[in-house]
Amino acid sequence: IIDNIFISITGDYHKVHLIIIYQHQLYSSPLYIRVCQQFYSKIFNIKNLKLNEYNCTKFIDGLILYPNLNTLEINDSIHLNNLSYLKYCKKLSELNHRLCYHLVDISGLQQCPFLKILRLKNCSDLIDISPINYCPHLIILSLTNCFKIRNFSSISTLQYLTDLSIKDAPYLTNLSFIKNLPILQEFNLINCPNLNNLSPISYCLHLTSLLLSKCDSITNLYPLITCNKLTYFAIYQCPYISKSQFYSLKYKIHSQLNNRTFTYYS
Repeated sequence: IIDNIFISITGDYHKVHLIIIYQHQLYSSPLYIRVCQQFYSKIFNIKNLKLNEYNCTKFIDGLILYPNLNTLEINDSIHLNNLSYLKYCKKLSELNHRLCYHLVDISGLQQCPFLKILRLKNCSDLIDISPINYCPHLIILSLTNCFKIRNFSSISTLQYLTDLSIKDAPYLTNLSFIKNLPILQEFNLINCPNLNNLSPISYCLHLTSLLLSKCDSITNLYPLITCNKLTYFAIYQCPYISKSQFYSLKYKIHSQLNNRTFTYYS
């Protein structure tokens, strides 16, 4: 225990791979910072870092000056508004931000050209996601309750994307960007009330999993008929999709795979 930060470490500190920090208030005194930096300098082999419940903006330089960091998760940081700290994370492959309500600038992603997984949840002030263009190797992208995002077209540059999840997106009105995702396999659309056309999904010939939930404006499933590799398809609370339309699609989709799950819930 250093002050009232609790540091949990697995393994010998020279071989440590995971460090988790919990705190409600972070102190910025020089002595406090110096002690923590000296401690952290001895565990330079950290691969995974998780920061919870504190104002990491005062302390982030002292925590992640480590070139071997692979996975970073930051939760509930109320003052974090940009990703400039990523200049220390050149080898980062996975980044998760949750409950960072005031995050508005993600241009720091340009420091992580080899990022493969990006999850943003409850970043409610975020509007512009175009900096994801700096991460052409992304394979998993999840945007949850980032409800101010207005333009999703930059997703079209992510040609290696295999898993895409968009939840709570009132400004999502079309899926034209998905035409340029040739190897997309899993696609989740949840609470996208103004999305009214699924036609671009017909380009996703390798799609194996599709979830539609609370997409109130969707009326037609016909574009999905080309997705004959679907092994999982679920519809929840899409009021204009009838049960008969759903099962008609299920009947028409032919697959070489025997184990398929199709679920309809009105």
